[in-house]
Amino acid sequence: MTTKKEICIITTIFGLIILALAVFVIYPLFNQIKRGSQELVRAKEEPVLLKAQIKELEKFQENHGNYQPNLKKIDNLFIDLNNPISFISFLENTASDCGVLIEISIPAPSKKEVRTETWPSTNFQISLEGSFPGFSKFFERLELSPYLVNIQNLNIRRLTENELKTEEKYSPGDINASFLIKVYTKS
Repeated sequence: MTTKKEICIITTIFGLIILALAVFVIYPLFNQIKRGSQELVRAKEEPVLLKAQIKELEKFQENHGNYQPNLKKIDNLFIDLNNPISFISFLENTASDCGVLIEISIPAPSKKEVRTETWPSTNFQISLEGSFPGFSKFFERLELSPYLVNIQNLNIRRLTENELKTEEKYSPGDINASFLIKVYTKS
């Protein structure tokens, strides 16, 4: 019986040694091999991706002349925040052409607006007075302008009889329109 016990004990010890080897040596070794092969695959993919990016860059550089007019148009969509004179002049000239009076102010941006904006922009508060057809024409020209503009708030009201009496430049049916526009700027 002692021989059978010894055989069982030795078999159990060898089984535990084999199990310990499997858990502490073979399993970590396989994990290391797996990580190494993944790194090797990534290392092989990097030059392929880099070559593709270089090829796309070269293609863009070759066609840069074709893209230039469109890039210029895109650049002109945005106003210069430090010098918005051309945009303000556009608004004043458009209002004059449409026969409406205009007042323009730039409200201070709120902290909430500054944090949530994806693209840099500035707001203009505009107040127009004149005929409704003139206002409609101004609005249409603003929407078709070469600038990237988003109309935020719009309030239109007919001028009261008291306002019509105090100002001789107004005629019956004239309106007062005030609205906020967001104009996207160059960063």
